[in-house]
Amino acid sequence: MARILKLDRMEILGFKSFYGRTRFDFPDGITAVVGPNGCGKSNIGDAISWVLGEQKASSLRSDRMEDVIFNGSEGRRPLGMAEVSLHFKNILSGTNGGGNGNGHDAGPGDSEAHADDGGLRAEAAATSDGDDHAVPIPSAADGEAPAPLTITGIEEIPEVVVITRRIYRSGESEYILNGARCRLKDIQDLLAKTDIGSRLYSTIEQGKIDQVLAARPKDRRAMFEEAAGILGYKSKRRQAEVKLEAAQANLLRVNDIVVEVDKQIHALRRQAGKARRYQRLVEQLKEKRLSLARRRLLALDDDRRMTMSTLEGLRAEEVAALAGLAADEADLERLRLQLEEGESAARRRREEIHALDLEIDRIEERLRSGREQVRDLGSRIGDAGREIEALAARVSGQEARLHAVVAEIAEEEVRRRDAASARQGGQEDENGRARAVESLERGLEEARARLLGHLDTITATSGRRASLDEQLRAARAALEKLALETAELQSARDRAETEAAAHQRESAAGREREQALAAEHGARTTAVRAAAERLATADRRAEELKGRAAVLAERLAALDELERQRAGFSEGAGNILKGSAGFTPAGVVGDRLGVPRGLEKAVEATIGELLEGVLVSGTGDAARGIAYLRNSAGGRVSFVPETRGVSVAGGAAPAGESGDVPAGPGVLGRLADRIAGVPDGPVAGILARTFLVEDLDRALLMKESHPAFVYVTPQGDIVRLDGGITGGDGRALQHWLLARRAEREEIVRQMSEIAAAREESEGVLPRLRQEVAAAEDRLRVAADSVQEEARVALQRDLKLQQARTELDRIDRALPLIGGERIRLERDRDTWGSAADDLGGQLEADEAARRTMEEAIQAAAADLAARRADLERVRRESAEARAADLAGAERLLSLGRERDALQETVRDARATIERRAAERDEWTSRAGQIGAQEIALEQQRQTALAGRAEAAARDEAAHAGLAYDRSRLHAREQSVKQARAVHAALRERQQERELHLARIEADLEHLERACRDELQTTVETLRATAPPPEDALTLAEREAEVQAIRTDLEAIGPVNLMAVEQQQDLEERFSFLTAQKADLESAVASLRETIRTLDREARDRFRGAFEAIQGHFQECFKTLFGGGRAELRLQQDEEDVLEAGVEIVAQPPGKRLQKLALLSGGEKALTAVALLVSLFRYRPSPFCVLDEVDAPLDEANVERFTKLLQELRTDTQFILITHNRKSMEAADLLYGVTMEEPGVSKILPLRFE
Repeated sequence: MARILKLDRMEILGFKSFYGRTRFDFPDGITAVVGPNGCGKSNIGDAISWVLGEQKASSLRSDRMEDVIFNGSEGRRPLGMAEVSLHFKNILSGTNGGGNGNGHDAGPGDSEAHADDGGLRAEAAATSDGDDHAVPIPSAADGEAPAPLTITGIEEIPEVVVITRRIYRSGESEYILNGARCRLKDIQDLLAKTDIGSRLYSTIEQGKIDQVLAARPKDRRAMFEEAAGILGYKSKRRQAEVKLEAAQANLLRVNDIVVEVDKQIHALRRQAGKARRYQRLVEQLKEKRLSLARRRLLALDDDRRMTMSTLEGLRAEEVAALAGLAADEADLERLRLQLEEGESAARRRREEIHALDLEIDRIEERLRSGREQVRDLGSRIGDAGREIEALAARVSGQEARLHAVVAEIAEEEVRRRDAASARQGGQEDENGRARAVESLERGLEEARARLLGHLDTITATSGRRASLDEQLRAARAALEKLALETAELQSARDRAETEAAAHQRESAAGREREQALAAEHGARTTAVRAAAERLATADRRAEELKGRAAVLAERLAALDELERQRAGFSEGAGNILKGSAGFTPAGVVGDRLGVPRGLEKAVEATIGELLEGVLVSGTGDAARGIAYLRNSAGGRVSFVPETRGVSVAGGAAPAGESGDVPAGPGVLGRLADRIAGVPDGPVAGILARTFLVEDLDRALLMKESHPAFVYVTPQGDIVRLDGGITGGDGRALQHWLLARRAEREEIVRQMSEIAAAREESEGVLPRLRQEVAAAEDRLRVAADSVQEEARVALQRDLKLQQARTELDRIDRALPLIGGERIRLERDRDTWGSAADDLGGQLEADEAARRTMEEAIQAAAADLAARRADLERVRRESAEARAADLAGAERLLSLGRERDALQETVRDARATIERRAAERDEWTSRAGQIGAQEIALEQQRQTALAGRAEAAARDEAAHAGLAYDRSRLHAREQSVKQARAVHAALRERQQERELHLARIEADLEHLERACRDELQTTVETLRATAPPPEDALTLAEREAEVQAIRTDLEAIGPVNLMAVEQQQDLEERFSFLTAQKADLESAVASLRETIRTLDREARDRFRGAFEAIQGHFQECFKTLFGGGRAELRLQQDEEDVLEAGVEIVAQPPGKRLQKLALLSGGEKALTAVALLVSLFRYRPSPFCVLDEVDAPLDEANVERFTKLLQELRTDTQFILITHNRKSMEAADLLYGVTMEEPGVSKILPLRFE
């Protein structure tokens, strides 16, 4: 027995145009929804799709999912939530899971969710991922259902199932199953197991028929797959393929890892052997190196003592050698100074001789230059004379040519004036002939245009004549038809008038009853709203108080935790309070003080960092705490011993012992009197001498009159004993301690107030809920009465409206028909007369056309003759213009030659004048240079005499310098020998120092080696007993160490963790080998599962396709009254699971053709036949049809409703329509109206 959920009713609240809670009851059979356009009919179908899990806003005719919430109207505010609930009843079908109720065998149509054969169980086990657990379904809210059950296929589904979906303005949404929140997947699983699921053909809206027909064959196949029940197979096959790919990928990775781990194990076995041998050699090496280090240390110590003794003797010899060397170097320096003075005088003499040599060379150079200039000037003077003679001869020849060119220019100008006069006369003749030709051309074009216009007139007249004849024939036929329609309409009007009068009388009485019920309903609605508002206000108040209490409780817990952890204390205070100093402190000063609210800043300004001062029993604890903090670098802190009888800080007598106490306006009293829990000691003393004043000005005044006290304001401004003033804005460092305590006290107070308010609010809620429930009951009774009366009124108004509509139609039609008849008779007479007139006009137009054509031919012949004469004149004018252009070009050439000759003559004469002036200037310059040569020769002789005298003085001084140089050389040799002796001593000393440094470096190196490599020190080695003497030398012992090191190096890199790594890898290899076997088994199992799924899916699809094919052919013949149609699988696909579905149809009297060639009505009928075939094969529990009958005519609507009647036994139909025939087929009719703009209301009407 199959499980089927029958749709019982739907409740809508705030969805699209449905403002208030609206209930739809759906009986078995057909429910129709009617109403004018825009009233919200289609919103009902959208609500069903939405609550069943539709996730696309565009499918709901919205941009965003939040748009489905009622968005307000002129009289109503927007809602914050939309809710739709579907109520199902669980019934048992007498057919098998895949049966269709019409006697077909179960099998291909079985739902994949109900399959119970072994193959499917194996497939489910192979593809299960552990997420398909049983989901408990709680009982319905009204108590009709049994105890909560689960949808696992073993336990039963409740008798009543309520599915609810809500969405809020914030975008949050929720699904509710029988009053309990759940996931969308839970609802989808439930629907799949109850034969509802997601059907492509369960909701068919406007345009869906065209989408079905226009879809590609592969897209159309989806409906057949769903009907065949293989969508689950394909989904599970995809899951199996994904898991297979993942398993294969994992297997590949595991194989790679196994191979790599095996290689690593082999490598680690060798490394482990090397590691063991390496460790043995390392131990031997350490022992040898320790023995060698002891012997090296003894040898180095002996060598260092001997080296230091030798070095002291060398340093004494070096001091004596340095003293003798210093005396020799002083005498050498004196001789060098004496020689440098003599050489300096010799350099000055040489510089004087050199200067004289330069002066002689300069004079001789000037003499040579003057002679060269004289020769050059003579050459220039000769060249200038010859150039002047040549230029004079060339100027004479060019002037003769210039006179000849001027004469030629005059002759050419005379010839051009004569030619221009003749050319002007020819141009005037040419222009006259051209104007005559243009005039003839314009006339000819105008004549042709007139002829074309006349032809258009003839054509138009002929068209009007033919149109008038056709209109005359149509008018006579229309007049005959109008006579018959008038008689029929008159008879129908008499019948409609009688029916309208009867309905009018019934409607008047019904309206009075409806108004009374509506008034009662409005009053009760107001009462419900008021009660609901009071309840909502109380609920919000209770929730608000609950939320505030929770926030305050969290804050209180946080403050307590901060207090417990001592958060915010300085590092030193935190360390002491932990008890780390060896004693237990009594807390901090701030813990003891009871500071009134508003005085926190004043107290903080007064005692400052003492707020977190640690309270101790005595100075001993304070001393221990300070020592602990200093030793552990744990920070700083102030300690406050709790002692009795402490005097006021600063040595002054405590306030109160003196009679002169600050008082007066603005003085609020002693600060200590306002604070509770002040500990004895320095804090009490500070607070005792501190007075609280209103402001800083008052504090300064009191300081002048009573300087022995401290004054502080509530804002924290303070005037101290020493006169220092502190103030300003901002929080001090320790203010958190007092503020935290004040905040905690305030929170405790608020929580107490909130608890009292919550108790009062929660006591009111039960009474308010009872009031709301009672008001809703009264409203429900009134609403039922209004709805019943409205239903009766709707039925009555529909009948009255139909009668009035018929009367209005007839009344509008009769005058129209009469007027149309008069118009047609008038048009018939007018068109006959006009046709006769047009016949005579056509004959006259033809005669005029022939006359125009003859005149155009004559004008064309005259125009051709005149064009030939014009061409001859234009050729003659062109030849004359060419001759004139040639003359102008020659005249231009002669002018350019004349200008060039004139320019050349001017340039030559200017050059002659310039060269003559240059020649005169050069002659004068040559005379001046001759006079300068005489003066320069006298200067040269004077300079030669001075140089000879200076050279004689230099020769005399050169002999004295030679003697000084010989003495300096002898002294230098003596100093060199002394330096060599000192250098030898210094070299020996450096050798010993270097040797000592090597010893020290060897000792340091030996110390580092002992510390870093042998884990010992040289002091330990020195303290160790000397090793026994043996025959081995240090070199031989080093050879032994080196041999061991060579063995270690021969081993190569060693992995010291190889042994442990080998064990770990062997364990991992065993684990991976087992995993590999499991994965190979899983891959084989998944491949077998996929093959099983493919085989069963093909069998199911073939069986379903053949059954639907039979239903489709039968439905097609029923809807078309004959013909045939066929469903075909595409032949280009080898696998039936991938082949698309094509539709071919042959309406009666036509050839077999594809869908694209059918008319619009034929396409609609074909789509209806296909959808009905799918329903017949696998009925859906319910189906929403949204104006699918709109493209059908009246006869086809009758066939369509007949098919719906056949299917109603298995399917509930919700039919949204405007068609009267479709309404007549319904068992229940819902009228949807918008009495209030933007708000939909329903009126049910059941047909008996």
